[in-house]
Amino acid sequence: MKVRLSGDDDDVRIVAELLAEHLPAVTADRVQVGEPSAPYPNHRDGGSRRYVKVYVLKDVVHVRAEPNHTADSPAALPAARARTTGIKRRPGRGLCG
Repeated sequence: MKVRLSGDDDDVRIVAELLAEHLPAVTADRVQVGEPSAPYPNHRDGGSRRYVKVYVLKDVVHVRAEPNHTADSPAALPAARARTTGIKRRPGRGLCG
């Protein structure tokens, strides 16, 4: 799903970073958050808006990041998503914020 954050530029940036950092941990890795989009100016109000992709996983899949897996490899999808969205990986714990 795509979540829209709208408000003061700095507040929107901070909330997007907090979501990406903490949401996976408080949901036992069932919810992963992608990198926020670039800021877009709001049309009617001041400030900006950013969009954040949120992934709700039915089953948490812990996959080891192997160097020979690419982002297109189904076995490497969670690890590849972590590399492309800025989500950090803790050994033995899976993807986390």
